[in-house]
Amino acid sequence: MFNPDPIYMETATETARKSISARKFCNSTETATETARQRNTRGAMTGIVAIVALVIMLLGICFFFAARIMGGSRELDNITDSAVLNAAKYSLNGFSVTLPIQGVQDTKYFIGLGRISADKIDLLTYNRVVAQAYLVTANARELGVNEAEKHANMVCLHASRIGKALNEELTKGGLDPAFDEMASANLPKMLGVKTKVQRLNSLECAYLRPGSSTNVYIDPSILPSAAISDSSVLSSSKSATTGMPFLAGYVPIAVTDAKKNHAVMGVPLFPGARPHLINYNEFKSGTNPDENNATPPNAFSGIGTGRDSDSGFVLHARSCALSAAVDQEFSAQIPQGFIRIVNGKGRYGSSVDEVTVDGSNDLFNNELYTPNQIEVSKPLDPMDPDSTVFACTTAPGGAIEAWADYNATRGQYPSSTRMGDSNYGGRDPNKDPRKKWALNIFRYGSTPNRDATLAQLMEISGVDAVCTSTMYDDALEGPCVDDLNLSKWANNYRRNGLVGPSSSNPSEGFCLAEYLKADLLAKRGRGVKCFSINGAGVGSSGMKLFNYEQAYPITAEFPYCNFARLGTPWELMEQVGGCEEHFKGLLQRCREIDRNITAAQLETVLKSSKIWLGETQYLFCDTPGHLVIVSEGELKTQSKWADRKWMLSVKIEPDGRKSSLVRTASKTFPISGYIVNVKAGIEGDNPPDAGFHDQPYTGEPEPIVGEDIATWIPASGYKNLLGELNFEERASGGGRYSSPN
Repeated sequence: MFNPDPIYMETATETARKSISARKFCNSTETATETARQRNTRGAMTGIVAIVALVIMLLGICFFFAARIMGGSRELDNITDSAVLNAAKYSLNGFSVTLPIQGVQDTKYFIGLGRISADKIDLLTYNRVVAQAYLVTANARELGVNEAEKHANMVCLHASRIGKALNEELTKGGLDPAFDEMASANLPKMLGVKTKVQRLNSLECAYLRPGSSTNVYIDPSILPSAAISDSSVLSSSKSATTGMPFLAGYVPIAVTDAKKNHAVMGVPLFPGARPHLINYNEFKSGTNPDENNATPPNAFSGIGTGRDSDSGFVLHARSCALSAAVDQEFSAQIPQGFIRIVNGKGRYGSSVDEVTVDGSNDLFNNELYTPNQIEVSKPLDPMDPDSTVFACTTAPGGAIEAWADYNATRGQYPSSTRMGDSNYGGRDPNKDPRKKWALNIFRYGSTPNRDATLAQLMEISGVDAVCTSTMYDDALEGPCVDDLNLSKWANNYRRNGLVGPSSSNPSEGFCLAEYLKADLLAKRGRGVKCFSINGAGVGSSGMKLFNYEQAYPITAEFPYCNFARLGTPWELMEQVGGCEEHFKGLLQRCREIDRNITAAQLETVLKSSKIWLGETQYLFCDTPGHLVIVSEGELKTQSKWADRKWMLSVKIEPDGRKSSLVRTASKTFPISGYIVNVKAGIEGDNPPDAGFHDQPYTGEPEPIVGEDIATWIPASGYKNLLGELNFEERASGGGRYSSPN
C-alpha cells in the first residue's frame, strides 16, 4: 500500500493552494478585462441607439410632413375640383344678359326665351336663341329670296351679339367669384387651420366636343320642308323625353355656306348629364371655333393654391370641368312669333251721300223713260232761254210740233178774236192740236204741276228738242242735258227720287262691290246722266260675305247698299275656296311659335272673331299652347295685351312676298247687273235696283267682274313676323254708263 510522503503531501497542498490562488488571480484579471470590454460595448450601443433614434425621429418628422403635405394635396385637389365644378354650374344660370342689348335694339325680338324672366338670357337658354335663329334661317332657305336671306343673316348676327355678351362674362373673370366662393368655404385642414385655398389666376375656358348636343331639340314636323332633310346642324343624340334630335353645338348655322361670317353657333350642354370633371388633355384640345368670340364656352379650368402653415411649402392643383344642362331641355320655337291677318289695306267710307234707294218717282224712270219722252219748244221769248213749253208724250209724239204747225197758219184763215176758237188769229182750224192733245200735258216753268197757258201755247214757234232716256250719253248736247231744264222738269212733274242711308250699319263700311253699287246710285240720285267706271282703276278693298250668284237690288224691304256681312278669316277662306295650302302654311308657322298647336286649335281660333274691312288682326300664343287672335284695336287699348303692343310697330312687309311659296286662291263673280246697276230678272225674278223699270242705267258698258282673293304670304320670322294672310277684293272691266232709266 502506498503511503505518501508528508513532505510531499504539504508541498502538494501548497501547490494546490498556490495553483488555486493563481487561478483566482488569473480569473480576476480576466474579469476586469471583460468588464472593461463590456463597458466599451455598452457605450458604443448607446451612441448607435441615439443615432438610430435620431434618424427614426427625423424620418418620422419627414413622414409626418410628407403625409401632411400629401393629405393636404388631396384636400387641395378636392377643393379645387369642387370650386371648378361650382364655376361650371354657375356658368349655366349664375348670370344673364338682359334684352335688348344696349346698342342692338333688335335683340328684343328674342325676348320670351328666358326662363325665370322672359328678357334674361343665360347659358341654359342661349341655345333657345340659337334655335330661333335656326328656324329663321330654315324659313329663309325655303323662301329662296334675297330679302329673306338678308333678314336671316341679320337675325343670326343679333343672336351672336347675345352670345358675345355671354362669352365676355364667362371668359373675362365672370366665373372667378363662383370658384372663390366654393374654395373659401372648404379649408384644407392638413395644411393648417389658417390655410385657405386661393385661385392662382382667372379661370380658363375651352370649347369642347363640337357636334355634341345642345339642350334644344328640333321637332322635324314644324320645320319648313326644305329644312327637314338638312341634318348638318343636328346631333346624333336624341331627347330622352321626346325622342327628337338635338341641335348640334359649335356647328355654324347660316343661310348659306357663303354666309358663315354671319353664322351663329349653339353650345354643347349634354342634356341628361351633370357638370363633371374632365382631364386636362381634353381641356387643352377645346379651341375656340368662333373667330369672332361670339359663342360662349362650355368647359372651365382653374388652379387652386395653398401654403402649408408650418413648412411654408406651396401646393398647386388644377381641375377642369364641363358644363351640362342636367334636365333643362327645350323645344326649338319662336315664342314671340306672330302672323298678321289683313282684310284689305283700307276700306271705303262708312256712308255714301244721296244714294237713290227708290227711283220709282224719278224723272228718267217716268217722263223720260222710253217710250216716254219730253218734247221741248223753242223759247217763247228769244231773250229768255228758259221760256219754253214742254210736254210728256209717248213716241213718236208730236204735240209741240202740232202747236208749231198750227201757229204757223196764223192770219191765213178767217179770224176769230176769241182765243178759245180754233181759228183764233186766223189759224187753220183743221190743225188745232186740241183735237188730239189734251191741254194738261203741256207744262211751263218749275212750279209743281204748272200747266202752260193757252196764250203760251199760241206762242210756240217750233220744236227745240225731243228728249228720252236712251239719248243720254257723252255725245248728247242741247236742251235735253241742260241741268236747268232737268231740274225744272223734275220739279214740275214732282219727280224727285227718294235718297236715303246706304247702310244699316254704316260703321262696317263698304267692300269694293258695295261701294261701286252705292256710288252708281248716288250719281243716279244726283241726276248724273252718264259716267265711267274703270274696274281696274278703282283700287281694292277687303272682303265680306255674300252669295256670288245672287242679285242684290235695293228694295223697299232692304234699302241698303252694303248688303254683305262681315266674316271670320275662316269664313272668308271658305268663301273663296281652294285655301287648303293657306291653312297648311298657317299651321306650320303657328307650330314654329309653339309646336303643340294643332290643326283643330287653329281652325277654332280662325272661326272665333269677325274681321272688319281694313282691319288687321294678330295671331299668336299668349301662353304656352294657347293660340289667340287679337285685333289691332284691342292691342292698342286693352291693358292685358300691353306686353304684345310692340307687334304694332313691326311695319315691314312679309319678306317672302316674292317667293314661289306664296299661295293665292281667288273667286270671280259678276258685279254688273247683279250688284251694280242691278237688272230686273237677271237672277230669277229679282226686281231691279231701287224700283227703276229695268235698271238705273240702260246704257251699260263691258261687264264689271269682281274678284275675291285670299293670299298666304310666308315670312322668315325676321322681327318675329312669320307670315301674313291677306284678303282683298278687286274688279276689272267696266266703262261708260249712260241712258239713265
